[in-house]
Amino acid sequence: MQTKINIKFFSISFTTMLIMVLYTGCFEPVQYPAEPQIDYQRMIVTNDSMDLLDNPVYMYDIIFNVLDGDSNVGLKAKDTSGAFAPDSKFYNNTFISIYQKVDGEFKHILVQVPVPGSDNDYVYDTVFFNMRIPHTEHVGLNKYFKAEVKVNITIGNVFFIENNIDSIKYVFQVADKDLNLSNFQETKTFSTDYVGTMLDTNTVIIY
Repeated sequence: MQTKINIKFFSISFTTMLIMVLYTGCFEPVQYPAEPQIDYQRMIVTNDSMDLLDNPVYMYDIIFNVLDGDSNVGLKAKDTSGAFAPDSKFYNNTFISIYQKVDGEFKHILVQVPVPGSDNDYVYDTVFFNMRIPHTEHVGLNKYFKAEVKVNITIGNVFFIENNIDSIKYVFQVADKDLNLSNFQETKTFSTDYVGTMLDTNTVIIY
């Protein structure tokens, strides 16, 4: 299943591959903690397209594993009330922030956004990419959720140029339906003109 959200300069989509193993006979069910755990695997960066002004557009595929002991990661389309209301943090269950490196320190990237109802007033807001991992019906004896998640983020190079950004990294975590937050994971720091595959170690594959 795949969803997509479009924002100025950005787009984001994700794919979840559920990994399930069916056990029969006398095997004991495998147990894991109820809080979700994530494990960053790799990031693939490409720039195969251009915008209308012939500026390169970068696509970031961030791939990580999710493990949840009671299999309650994932939201249904009807989960839109209470803690999952549209104005709640937990309307989404995957939270990705992008940081820039400034004078050796990492800071949230801020952009100007218009004040609702005003034509001339602007405020600074943090750039983030939030989304929903969809609900998947459980199958088998084991009650845990184990999946590989691929997030695709698209950013036009003009955004980096206009905001004088040359080094970035992504930091992310997920939540389950009990509102338990996972550990944080992050990519390596990389240049905004980087193209290639970056693993969860210092190994880098250049195209």
